Amino acid sequence: MPLVRVFWNLGTIVLWVDLGPVEDRNAGPLLLLKKINLTAPPGKENEEMNPSPIQSVCVFCASSRKAHPAYYRAAALLGETLALHHITIRYGGGAVGLMGHLAAGALHRRGTVIGIIPDFMQKLEWGHPGISELIVVPSMPERKVLMREGTDAVIALPGGTGTLDELLEVITLKRLGRYPNPVILVNVADFFNPFLEFYDKMIAERFLDRRHREMITVADGPAAVIAAIQSTPAWKAGLRHAPSADRMPAPLKTTPIKSVGAKNPL
Repeated sequence: MPLVRVFWNLGTIVLWVDLGPVEDRNAGPLLLLKKINLTAPPGKENEEMNPSPIQSVCVFCASSRKAHPAYYRAAALLGETLALHHITIRYGGGAVGLMGHLAAGALHRRGTVIGIIPDFMQKLEWGHPGISELIVVPSMPERKVLMREGTDAVIALPGGTGTLDELLEVITLKRLGRYPNPVILVNVADFFNPFLEFYDKMIAERFLDRRHREMITVADGPAAVIAAIQSTPAWKAGLRHAPSADRMPAPLKTTPIKSVGAKNPL
């Protein structure tokens, strides 16, 4: 028997139905039954939110069917939230895992979902058959370019190596001024905390500047994503030439490495 769940978030009650038992982590997508805005004027409780100036976003997320159900719920709620704000979603085109739940949440609210998938994945029938548009490309690099091209922001949900690859590439592009738009981490269940600690370690060791911390914005959950995008400060890539001599750090005193087996001089 389907299980109905009730969530409270920012003055809103959300009713979901789970299509499989809670212990079944391969269960189908969650479907939205009803969303009641308790802070809306009388008679306006069920109206859609006002359109956002954000037109489209790229969402990075996983296709794993074995993750904790909390991640699937977050993906579905993010899809619904973006659809309610009339924001087009561009994502990896998958039909299962967080990808499938993201698409299901958006489509249930009549959102526009565009998937981009490499042809070898499409031949394996990994593509979502029910989204607004599914674009097949020759390679993984072309997929990543088309996913973010023309979008107003990039959003990363929890995921594995594929999600991390996509996220690090777009952060690097932002550092170089090739993608100046907001990069949002949806920190469901503190998933990105270890990544943020490692990022701060790179800053502490001077592989990045402190201002590079501003390249990413953290949202505690899907409901905070829109505000996170809108509050992200404009990014400027900075100097495009070599720093002046007075800003160059003092060179480290090292011993030249003479062979592959030499000890690390640091």
